[in-house]
Amino acid sequence: MNYKRSKVRASLKQLVASTSLHFEPCSLKGKMQKPRVADGEYAQIFVKQDYHVVFTHDWFNRSTGNYGCAYLVRFEEPREVEGSFWDFLHNRSYKARVWTSSLHVFYDAKKERIVLVDPIVSGSLKSEGLADHEGAPIDLYGKEHFLLGEFWLAGLGGKLKIYETWEGNQATIVGYLGSNVEPRFSGKAFTASAFNLRSLWAEYYFSRLVHPLSGLAEVSIDSSITYNYDFQSEYVSARNIDWPVSFIFKGFHMAGEVKSYFFGETPFGNEMKMLVKTSASWTGDRGTKGLIYLPLINGYLYGHMRLYRIGEDLVAGTSHLDQFPVESWSGYSILARKIFVEMASIRGLNVKERFSYLYNREGPIFEDNHPRLHSGYVSLIRKHS
Repeated sequence: MNYKRSKVRASLKQLVASTSLHFEPCSLKGKMQKPRVADGEYAQIFVKQDYHVVFTHDWFNRSTGNYGCAYLVRFEEPREVEGSFWDFLHNRSYKARVWTSSLHVFYDAKKERIVLVDPIVSGSLKSEGLADHEGAPIDLYGKEHFLLGEFWLAGLGGKLKIYETWEGNQATIVGYLGSNVEPRFSGKAFTASAFNLRSLWAEYYFSRLVHPLSGLAEVSIDSSITYNYDFQSEYVSARNIDWPVSFIFKGFHMAGEVKSYFFGETPFGNEMKMLVKTSASWTGDRGTKGLIYLPLINGYLYGHMRLYRIGEDLVAGTSHLDQFPVESWSGYSILARKIFVEMASIRGLNVKERFSYLYNREGPIFEDNHPRLHSGYVSLIRKHS
């Protein structure tokens, strides 16, 4: 593969600079400070709880004007958290009662306190969940099940209850509105490996050391010319990017053929766009999307990969994780790539995980509703011959 840098490019550092926000990089600060009384109700979440920081991001939100630090925190033991939380996608609050081991904590540099938290639905570990005051739906009777969350979300018209059910070692998530199963919030969960976080950081920092350049770029892949990002609409701009390309699928004639190895076609994703310069045409995709259980944070998330046919037997893919079930944030491409690589390998595909650098390293930064973190490496996936 040959790679050509484009005249149209802008790094995320340049994007941050354009907001005129100035603060000490949180990525250099290390461990989150112990929450104080000044943090109000949020400080109570951490009372008598041991925790560690999994990821630290610089944080800024254009719509609210907040900036500071965002931390992904993992508790030693799961617990119940109840209150009002923040949906960064729609910029509104939501109420929930959640069984959680992990949550994002947002520290505002101007106010010098925690201003927002957002929990991640955690697994029961087959031992404990929320107390189910109303009782489970009748179709769960006789099944091993645990209540993981209750959510009051705008537009649903009622309370969403999230259950985890078990058949042997297979976990299935079922979302109920009243007695009705909601497909958008339900499905069998793929359990990712308990991979080593240090190896991911090693890949990221190796990328920074060896490849100092990153940002939107035109790339040549075999005989196809495209970009190293997909876009939110049919317009090439660093301010219109969605996610970095993290996969190349070789030997696949259609994007749908790739999706059959993962979660199939999803009706629940927004369509994004990819420009294939070779044919001077745009192509769009909603992607393949399903539930992931991530042991790293004892959390359930959506894994989402969009796929674009860029050549006769060539498909490019972007990948990220979405918060479940609210989708209040989307990001962590470096984790998503690792998980989809594992799925591809289990399902009999030939994988070269760190195939080539594609000039699209990101983060660590929590930009609006996107925790961006990607090493810039693309994985190559083929069918076994």
